[in-house]
Amino acid sequence: MPRMGGIEMARAVRASRPKMPILFLSGDIDRNPEARKLGNACLNKPYREPELADRLRDLGAIGG
Repeated sequence: MPRMGGIEMARAVRASRPKMPILFLSGDIDRNPEARKLGNACLNKPYREPELADRLRDLGAIGG
């Protein structure tokens, strides 16, 4: 994202829509504890499509 990173985006979303689920996708999520605090779920890269679908289903973002 050219203007802000994922953490900044999550903060902005939380401020305006506190109940919106946030899923962080990152190659280094373990080194960023703030992502775990702000997000409802985290998924480390690389991931497979079934893992992503499971996380999205858990968050209620897709039907299952």
